[in-house]
Parts: sequence; C-alpha cells; structure tokens
Amino acid sequence: MPVALHSRRGMPQICVAGMAACAVIGAAASNGACPGQVPPVEAPEIPLHESRPAHWLTVGIDAVTVYQFRGFVYEDSGPIVQPWAEVDLTVLETDSAAIRLLLSTWHSFHGQATDAESQDGFRRHWFEADASAGIGADLGPWNVTAQYNVYTSPSDAWPTMQEVSFNLSYADDWLPAGWSLNPHALLAFEVGPAANDGMRNGVFLELGVSPTYEFTDGPCAGVMLSFPIALGLSLSNYYEDDEGRNDAFGYVSLGAGATIPLGRTGPANWSLSLGIEALMLGGAAASFNDGERSVLVGSIGLVMEF
Repeated sequence: MPVALHSRRGMPQICVAGMAACAVIGAAASNGACPGQVPPVEAPEIPLHESRPAHWLTVGIDAVTVYQFRGFVYEDSGPIVQPWAEVDLTVLETDSAAIRLLLSTWHSFHGQATDAESQDGFRRHWFEADASAGIGADLGPWNVTAQYNVYTSPSDAWPTMQEVSFNLSYADDWLPAGWSLNPHALLAFEVGPAANDGMRNGVFLELGVSPTYEFTDGPCAGVMLSFPIALGLSLSNYYEDDEGRNDAFGYVSLGAGATIPLGRTGPANWSLSLGIEALMLGGAAASFNDGERSVLVGSIGLVMEF
C-alpha cells in the first residue's frame, strides 16, 4: 500500500552488507574507484528541485521475509516478492519551486496464498495490487506531497481500501559532509467503506528520521548507509482494540540499511538495496501478529532508475 512514493515497499537497508561490499570492492579496485565506475566529480551546488530530472521513472522488485504495513503483519512465511514502479514528472518549475505529478503502483505476491478467497491458481498468490496518484511540491529543501491511494487484493483476501495521505519532508544540509537526517511526517486518512484493521476508518500519523551517510569518493563512492527510525500513531481509530477503542501507539521501528550502485546499463542506472528492520508493536497492532509484540523484517531489492 504505497501511501507516499515507495513507502509501502520501502524497507530500511542493511548497512553491514553495504560495508562488506565496500571492502570487497576496495580490495579489487587498485585505482581507488569501483570497477567500471568513473571517479566522482564534485557537483556544483544547485537548488534541490533543479537536481530532479524532468521525467523520472523508477522500477524495482523486493523480496522480504515478512510482509507488514504500519505494524499490521499479514504474512511471515514462504516467499514474498513485491514489484513496483513510480513516475515522477515535473509539470511546473520556477527558480525557487517545482510542482511534480506522482504516479505509482505496488504489488505483493505470496507463496502461501495469504487469506486468499479466489480459486484462480495465479490470483490466489497475488495478495495485493495498489495504485497511487498525487502532486508533490518542492520548496527549496522542503517537500510536500498529497496522494490518493487505492489498495486492492486480487486474491480477494480483503476488501478494497482507499486513503488520502500527506507527507512533509526536509532535506537538511547542516550536518557534516555526507550526512543528513531526512526528517518526515506522514498523515493519512482512511476513506471509503473499508478500513485497514477491518473496523472504522481511522487517521494515521508517522513521525520519523532517517540518518543517512553517502560516500562521495574512494572505493565506496555512491554507497549510502541509512538508519531509519519511525513512530506510528493512531490519531483516531487507526489501531483499535477488540472493543473498538482507539489504541494510540501503533509501533516504533528501528532499521539499518545500504543502497549500493551497480552501474549503468543502457538507459537505466541499477542499484542493490539490502535491509533489516525491527518493530515493537502496540497492543492492537500485535493482535494481527498472534499477540507477538516484536517483528524482525529482512529485505533485498533491485532498482532501475531511468
């Protein structure tokens, strides 16, 4: 369910794997640059919105050990594969701002045919198919997005759900070179006849930061290490107990990760992402996980940027 671009699939990535890859690459690169890479060139400073291409298409596929969304655990066994695609199109640009059209689709295929009601052999394993459309505004380091999200289940595991979401993020630049905090706030309103927990429509709030370090030179140039932290809250009926009372605390998550560039092939830049995430769940969210209050999720993904 992509509430903001790739938020549903976005799993923090493993920093240990990224550093191990750097060590291997460093040993193989005698000239101080990764094989097949041109040594990085210092880029001139330009406003954030000007660094975005006019037409940006990103396609990827992830494999995860557990499928959870905002603390709701839906599957924790068997293969889980999640392909996705995003379009980011600049439609209006000035010297100080840019307006972008955002489109995305996200899917989840499960080996276990999770809660499937469909009898079709293929659809039984197609747990989720989502679509999102929205508008983003870049104002210097600030970014605001508004999106309409539709979540469907081709396997008929649950009824179609709809949501309106707003995301505010800040691209900070005051930390030491290479580091950024990337704070964000996500506010989502469930609309329509169905809710994520099967009860009343709710309002969800996530607050988070993602401390990130990007290597700019040497054998690890382009590798990014991230350590995301997030708090998920129910402002109104998003997490509800068995008696229908609001449970304000949904989850807290801690992650670590790495994104490793693989180079360019034809029109696409390829990268590998690896991730691990630990979640501590509130009571209502834990009821979707057989009462277990903790979840550990691992992921690996391949991304193509055009």
